[in-house]
Amino acid sequence: MKETFSISEINKYNEWDYFISQCRYKSLPQSWEYGSAKFDSEGWMPIRLIVRDEANKPLTIIQVLIKKIRFVGGVARINKGC
Repeated sequence: MKETFSISEINKYNEWDYFISQCRYKSLPQSWEYGSAKFDSEGWMPIRLIVRDEANKPLTIIQVLIKKIRFVGGVARINKGC
């Protein structure tokens, strides 16, 4: 059986906050504020994603922190999904 998933970006605080509130196991590194603080203090760019199944049901949310590194390209960091 082939599963189909879709991934889209969440750009609005209220939407992200809603999905975080639905998570059973929350973690600080998944919060909007943490991603914003990492950007302000260390230059990590937060990209917030939601993964949905073929029926458009949310499966998980992921905050990816991306940092460009000269001569290497960059690195992506995921602390934890929810």
